[in-house]
Amino acid sequence: MRMLPGVWGSVVFCLSLFFIFLLSNPAWGEATRRLAEQVDLPTKGGGEGGFIPPGAGVFGKAKFQFSGSGGCYSYDPRVYSSPPSNISQMGPGHCGSNEHIYFDGSSTVSGHVNVPQSIVDEVAGGNFTHLQGGWSCSVGTKLPVGMTGEEGDLREFQGPRNTSQLQGWKPSEWPPEGTYNSGTPCWPYDPGYAAFPVVDPQWDKDGDGDTDTADYDYFVTQGGFAAERGGGGGEISYTAKDDPTIMVMDKGVLVPASEGQDYYIDENHNFVGTWKTVYFTGTQYRFNNFQSGASQSYHYTGNMDFYCENFHHGGSNNMLLDPNASIVMAVKNSIVFDGESDFNVGGSSSQFDVVCTGTTVNIGGSADGTAGSVYAPNANIVIEGAGWIYAAIIANSVEIGGSRSICYPLNYQGPNGGAGGSGGGGGGTPINPPSREDWKEIIISD
Repeated sequence: MRMLPGVWGSVVFCLSLFFIFLLSNPAWGEATRRLAEQVDLPTKGGGEGGFIPPGAGVFGKAKFQFSGSGGCYSYDPRVYSSPPSNISQMGPGHCGSNEHIYFDGSSTVSGHVNVPQSIVDEVAGGNFTHLQGGWSCSVGTKLPVGMTGEEGDLREFQGPRNTSQLQGWKPSEWPPEGTYNSGTPCWPYDPGYAAFPVVDPQWDKDGDGDTDTADYDYFVTQGGFAAERGGGGGEISYTAKDDPTIMVMDKGVLVPASEGQDYYIDENHNFVGTWKTVYFTGTQYRFNNFQSGASQSYHYTGNMDFYCENFHHGGSNNMLLDPNASIVMAVKNSIVFDGESDFNVGGSSSQFDVVCTGTTVNIGGSADGTAGSVYAPNANIVIEGAGWIYAAIIANSVEIGGSRSICYPLNYQGPNGGAGGSGGGGGGTPINPPSREDWKEIIISD
């Protein structure tokens, strides 16, 4: 049986209406299905340059852990151009974290423990998951009376605590009554404790809302510190093998060093030291990897910008800055001081300023450091061994162990990265960094 053309048209028309009805009827469920990647973009907030509030001193975004027998102090660089060596001249060192504070051993924090309101609320409810302190640790022993004098700090302090031990403030060990009986609240269990705002440090140079090693790459191709100061915007060139500003001392006179004998720079722009003492006397250097020599000191004699992907001072090779010299340094991946390799011992707080986009900063052995600032928002910083480190540290996490003590210039805000505390960071700290979920099926229904 043959169907007329007009009848076929009617059948097609009716079937079309039926399927349209199915798809448009809510009772039939899903209308369309598609795949999409969900990305929550950051919102801008915070101060220009992504500064953290002053007085944090030693801040680990995800964790601050202090074990052993060391102490955390601050000093005022307007009073002491070089950090004081006597604890009695040091001030109320502050530490902080957004997520986890852990003390153990007999460590001392002479000032305030900066944590967000969420941890204060958690502790008030008896939950010590993110806040732990050992039996012999001390907090708040040097808090001042009145205002701190720190820029932007509006807290009014009432002096140190009479009793400083934490007395094992853990979930199973509730603090004995009267443990803290006077003075400024300095530990989040105390009544009237002033919480610290959640801070997400960034060094965002390429404008994508976060900090990663691509920011280092962008920074060096856009002129680096020189451009940040208003200079040219061309890519930072690698240091030549025969750079005449890399020098050695010959009979009391500085002369250009001999590449291939006094030091090496290979075809991949890696600097490798030898047994010779080397003097960097120029204004700008760039390498991929920087590896110091075996046992001789390296001298940095002027004001210079220093760029490298990995920086390692090891053995007993000290990093010595002349009294009038200063270094601003950008490091892509890792910074390591180990063995007995001291850095800038005896220097002033403005001489050594480091920004690192990588995940590793290690200070081990008996390496001591004096006067500087380390801003490494992605790094898990580990400081072990014995001795003093005089530096402000901002990182993803900070772990201090052994008998290490740390003393920092109290006015550090970061990230200066050579900009002197103003102009770094790319326009503000994202309140929420970009987050990315896996590809998933997204269902859209009427």
